[in-house]
Amino acid sequence: MKAILNFEAVWLLAIFVYVLTYVTGVFRISSSKIGPTEIRAIAVLANTIIYFVGNPKIEFLFGTYTLYSLIVFGVAIMLFFLFITNIMHEARNLLQAEEKGKT
Repeated sequence: MKAILNFEAVWLLAIFVYVLTYVTGVFRISSSKIGPTEIRAIAVLANTIIYFVGNPKIEFLFGTYTLYSLIVFGVAIMLFFLFITNIMHEARNLLQAEEKGKT
């Protein structure tokens, strides 16, 4: 489930980049100073932690999850947050550009 959530977050960011490139003519793959390299660094760090610490199961009221699942879920939430903030920021920029063009 968390892998699907992470995939959806990455897919939404990719679609956002495609649409923004079409609208503005500028291809920018990084989002809020987080790009593919930073995501890879997080993955390497997570795998390193799991290698040395192990992948313990953590009990919650709503189920049992592994440490790696929680890390992946945290990355997915971060990507969704970046998606929402980038949409709001770019919408504001495009609105301001449109209003400048009308005057």
